[in-house]
Amino acid sequence: MSFAPYAALWILMVAAAGICLPAGRRPRLPIVISIAATLVAFGLWALFRPAVDTPALAFAGRQWAIGEVGWSLTGIVLLVLLSASVHALISPELLDSTRHAALSLGATAAALPASWAADERTRIMGVTVFAVAGALAWGFGAVSAGANWRARLGDSSGPLMAVFPLWAAAVLPDGRLSLLLSMAGAAVLMGVWPFGGWPRGDESGPLAILLNGLPVAVGAAVLAATLSGTLPTAIELAAATAIGLLSLLFGLGRAWRQPAAMPRALGLGLAGLAFATALWVGPQALPVAARLAVFAPLLLAMVFSTRDTPSPEPGHVDAPRRRQVSPGLIAIIAVLAAVVGLPLTAGWETLASLYEAWRAAGGWILLLVSLVLMTLWAATLYQLSRSLTRAGTSPRALWFRALAFAPPIIGLLSLDFAAANTGLITWAALFVPAVAGLLLGHFAPPVETVGDLFGEAVRLPQSAATLAPRLRRAGRAATDALADALAILEGDNGLLWLLGLLLLLIWIA
Repeated sequence: MSFAPYAALWILMVAAAGICLPAGRRPRLPIVISIAATLVAFGLWALFRPAVDTPALAFAGRQWAIGEVGWSLTGIVLLVLLSASVHALISPELLDSTRHAALSLGATAAALPASWAADERTRIMGVTVFAVAGALAWGFGAVSAGANWRARLGDSSGPLMAVFPLWAAAVLPDGRLSLLLSMAGAAVLMGVWPFGGWPRGDESGPLAILLNGLPVAVGAAVLAATLSGTLPTAIELAAATAIGLLSLLFGLGRAWRQPAAMPRALGLGLAGLAFATALWVGPQALPVAARLAVFAPLLLAMVFSTRDTPSPEPGHVDAPRRRQVSPGLIAIIAVLAAVVGLPLTAGWETLASLYEAWRAAGGWILLLVSLVLMTLWAATLYQLSRSLTRAGTSPRALWFRALAFAPPIIGLLSLDFAAANTGLITWAALFVPAVAGLLLGHFAPPVETVGDLFGEAVRLPQSAATLAPRLRRAGRAATDALADALAILEGDNGLLWLLGLLLLLIWIA
């Protein structure tokens, strides 16, 4: 099979970006051109799916090839571009740059070669080009919007920092250290490491939504290429598991502390989950896991940006006389279903394969911890959906603007029924967090008041005056210890401390 259709797809993106660049005075025209070019690219992508032979291209000493994983990730990149373009067309007041169409097409064109690279040096070149293009898109978008371009350039620090470990992995001889460095570069690209996440810009604009989703797809391509043809060791599996679960935990804490940053918090948790799934199940599971990690936060960010009121607190629940279904509520339900892994969603296939791998390896503790974290995430998203249920009839304009939700919802769907053959325990692990999360979110107090409840719990009556100071001191000591532990994990040597702790736990077991 020839590589020509994919080369034509890339040339189409670049040519459309060049056409849209001088058309900034008429904002809707370049967005329409961008949507048309994306639809044509989708046609080429769907018609020329690689079969037995892998399309390959050698040019200027660089090698490109597209397998099944690369083809799927290309579809994710194009769907992210389509989501941002439709969002910009329907909600032009949210545009964060007058050159949105040109910058979006250029960033997408820069992301494709990194996903198609067939060797390490070509991959490094592709990631470098993508990182530079992303930084320029952030900077020019800030200049055209009248924002501080120096501050916006900091939003691109993640992809730029990922270049160094990938370069070091290519320079060093093949071995476990080279593999670990490549995995570290993929983790940085996907936003998994550090756990606090690299600085991100305002996610309300279509350009910001695009530039926050593309690095996850590029990082997934790097990770898939790293894991192809090799089997991870027990230490690498333990580290990936810890990274996945800690990402869910840190993302949950961030969502509770800063409800307005919930899309970023959800992206952090799901990216870590995709990272762990790739090592436990294999690189063939990455496209579906990457769709979950990309489109669930993207859809949540679009819901936040299209509301006519400020972003709600997760525990804030309106009490109207008559509740009405809104498009934002439908989108939140789609995100909730995908995150907990209900059937016909990308989360279903991702979590089912991961749970089956854990069950086969005897990882019952991992299943239990995952059930608790997924229950808390389900409760948090359910409380957010309750806050979006409003009285009265939703305006027609709001439903029209909600058409932008269609592309990311399509990205969260999965019609692969292979996950239906999983065992009864896996089915229970998928449905228990969904039911328990709904009950917890409905009956429990708001999640952001949990800290206040702990504070009230230690305010004992006067009759227990001798016990109260001890409990307060113990609570402060536990809080300080937890803060010190989190500070160590978020520091430069956090990964080393984490690996040492895992080795100790393995030795004890």
